[in-house]
Amino acid sequence: MVAETEKPPIQLDVLNSFHGANYITTIDLNNAYFQIPINKDGRKYTGFTFNGKSYVYNVLPQGLKTSVGSFSRAMNLILGPEVQEFCVNYLDDLAIITTGTLDKHLEHIDIVLSKLNKAGLTCNLQKCEFICKEIKMLGFIISTEGIKTDPDKIRAIQEFPAPKKIKQLRAFLGLCNFYRRFIPNYSESIIPLCELLKKGRKFQWSGKEQKAFDFIKQQFINTIQLHHPDFTKPYYLQTDCSGVGMAGVLYQIDDNNEMRILGYHSKALKGPELNWSVTEQEFYAVISCLKKFETYLRGSKVIILTDHKALLFINNMKLFNGRVTRWILYIEQFNYEVQHISGRRNIVADVLSRYPPDGDLIQEDKNNSLEIAYTESEPNIELIEKLKSLSVYQLQDSESLAIIEKLKTLNTSIIKQNNKFKRYSLKIDVLYYKTNLQEVTYLPKALRQDIINQVHVEMGHQGPYKVIKYVRDRFFWKGLTKDIKNQLRACHLCQLSKKSNITYVGPCKSIITENIGDIVMADLYGPLVSGTFGYTFIFVIQDSFSKFIKLYPLKQSTAKSVVTKVKHFVEIIKPKAIMTDNGKQFVSNHWKQSMSELNIKPIYTTVRNPRPNTTERVNKELSRLYRTLCHTNHKDWALILPTIVQASRLVRFFMVSLMRCLLTK
Repeated sequence: MVAETEKPPIQLDVLNSFHGANYITTIDLNNAYFQIPINKDGRKYTGFTFNGKSYVYNVLPQGLKTSVGSFSRAMNLILGPEVQEFCVNYLDDLAIITTGTLDKHLEHIDIVLSKLNKAGLTCNLQKCEFICKEIKMLGFIISTEGIKTDPDKIRAIQEFPAPKKIKQLRAFLGLCNFYRRFIPNYSESIIPLCELLKKGRKFQWSGKEQKAFDFIKQQFINTIQLHHPDFTKPYYLQTDCSGVGMAGVLYQIDDNNEMRILGYHSKALKGPELNWSVTEQEFYAVISCLKKFETYLRGSKVIILTDHKALLFINNMKLFNGRVTRWILYIEQFNYEVQHISGRRNIVADVLSRYPPDGDLIQEDKNNSLEIAYTESEPNIELIEKLKSLSVYQLQDSESLAIIEKLKTLNTSIIKQNNKFKRYSLKIDVLYYKTNLQEVTYLPKALRQDIINQVHVEMGHQGPYKVIKYVRDRFFWKGLTKDIKNQLRACHLCQLSKKSNITYVGPCKSIITENIGDIVMADLYGPLVSGTFGYTFIFVIQDSFSKFIKLYPLKQSTAKSVVTKVKHFVEIIKPKAIMTDNGKQFVSNHWKQSMSELNIKPIYTTVRNPRPNTTERVNKELSRLYRTLCHTNHKDWALILPTIVQASRLVRFFMVSLMRCLLTK
């Protein structure tokens, strides 16, 4: 990478270079930055860490503040001063301009391509345009006749949909009011639209209103001039997202403190974008606008204005989301600063985001529609009559009466200074309490139980937290939360119909043995697919101390079969006790009598709690191994059973040897 950097060419100079052009050819480099190598001494300054390893770039990376200047200087060295007479470039966009004949233009193309080939640079043929009369470059349409605005820049305003209700009409008029000083006879033009806003007037959109709407929109479009940028001043990008669409406005402030609009951008949110969080949607609006106006903002100072304050902390976001991570990596390529503005000042972007040209106006209604779930209940006439006499019940309640008497004796100024009573107020002899959000009624003790019971029944016997929220939004008394929880806990119908989420299983303790054979665990695994020799079960037996395992295949899961296998196991390890579950084989008289003859004490796990039996863990591992090893032919399980036993013993032997080595050291 070259040590010195240069500023990118001024865009206004690039646009002025097309004056009088007869033929225009544009050449776009393929991954332009990555075609510029970095010398060995400079690579260490591009280092970064990923997954605990350090990496450096061998080519010029995107995102460094010096990348733009370094690339500009590299292009000047590659093309040379003699080519600048008929070729201009803005970063990786090259334009060959010829005011003479077609043969001369072809000669110029050959010179430029030869220099690029000599430098080892490759072009993206899909983006190159040869021998044209009109091209798109730097956000403008450049032709042999001159320079004009790209229609895509004002498409968001041109395609603003006709209002279908008063709220949408107010939004459109608010957008036009922002620029009304530029529109002649604005007040007269909007009279048919203002008529629809009159109180009591039914909203009815007819031909007269449509004609006025089209006229004012056309006047609005003709008045809005997209200016050439001033590269000595910073850019302002004002963005907003409404949940159904996003929009942005790019502008600059001139010497007269006037806004010079450079372009608009508006887009509807679709598919999964509608389910993103508010912060992600607002961040997406910024990223989308940056990509739209990238040709302006590369290498320049841009101030991003947003009414979503969370975006002030972009650089401190935790990168748990891959999408946000990619956005942060992209935005770091710009010299940006995020500033917060109030929603009232974000008029244009806010309106365009709520009514994007490719969106559906009905979306707003869909998002705001409510679905109310309720249960039918008979009106409580007795409670309604009591509430009509609320002031009488408050005077009969000792708590509310003390507050009312205190309010009547104190004047207003003293009440405001007294923290104990400043939240209370009397209106038409009824005591109210002011919360942080609203004013609610103070409920006397005589009515509290009836109110809680009525709300609980009407809400379909919901839990305490929903009932508390509903009651708290309408009433107040000290100890409201505690009273509601206690009353709902005693609801007889809830006790009969609701299942408790409390776990009553106590903490488990490990069964500790000191010698081999103190306790042996046993269990049956199966039934399985009938395998070799007709086996359908596995009798699992394991020593609790040494974890020694034996797996015996069985044709039937009878008490006689398992006793036979236990006698075989006794020849290897003589157990003092054997633990099983409460299966019919292990509680039978034949099992108990056989264990008594072998001098083995049978013990059992508690009903529906097999966790003390360690063979349950062995059974789980058997399931995993058979799913892995017998997925092609399930009947082969009996053939690989000895292999599984041998493998488990090798693993256990390795772990024991490892522990011995560690303890020895």
